[in-house]
Amino acid sequence: MNDAILRGSAAAESPHAGGKARALARAEQGGLPVPPWFVLSARACLDGATREQIAQRIEVALRELAPHGDLLAVRSSASDEDGAEHSFAGQLESFLNVAPDEVPAKIEAVWR
Repeated sequence: MNDAILRGSAAAESPHAGGKARALARAEQGGLPVPPWFVLSARACLDGATREQIAQRIEVALRELAPHGDLLAVRSSASDEDGAEHSFAGQLESFLNVAPDEVPAKIEAVWR
């Protein structure tokens, strides 16, 4: 489960990152100003990880991303959200101004 949390170039190259994550990674690589971010990859749920293991990975990533409790956004980045054959961008939940301790619940809400 080493690739459960992706950032930067790892997200750009991963088939388990969605279109928004890959776009953020490419923007960073192109030198554009992008706020710090991470993505929970689809792989996190495919490798048989327990809910607790996934929560631990998210917690570590959140401590790095928002060590002072900054408010965050939780958005979908489904790997097939913006495909050539199907597109359902904008149909999944997005949450803004989320406290770090509320992120896991918001991730679950996006998945649902």
